[in-house]
Amino acid sequence: MEKFLFFRNSTSDAALIPASKIISYKANSLSTSISFYLEGPTVGENDLVTISVNTDQVHKVFHSLAEALNNPSLTFIVIADDVDKEYLHSDITGVSSINLS
Repeated sequence: MEKFLFFRNSTSDAALIPASKIISYKANSLSTSISFYLEGPTVGENDLVTISVNTDQVHKVFHSLAEALNNPSLTFIVIADDVDKEYLHSDITGVSSINLS
C-alpha cells in the first residue's frame, strides 16, 4: 500500500506526497535541515521540500523517518505540520520550504 508524507507550513501551503515519488533526502552541511528531493514533472527537474531540525540531530530524524516508512500500519505520515504543531520527531522544528511544480 502506498504511503503518503504530509508537510504543512501554513494554512495555505501544504503538500501530501506519495513516498514513491521521493528520489532522496539529505541533510545540509550544517546539520540543521533535511531536504526531500522529489521526482519532478520534467526530466532533470526535481521538486523539493525542506524541513528544519535541531542542530546535529539529523540522524535521529532520519531514524524516525526510516521507522515510519517501514511501519506497515502507517500510510499517512505527518512529517512536519507547523499549523497543528505535529512533527514526526521532536527535533523537527518546522517546514522551511515547499517548492512543487
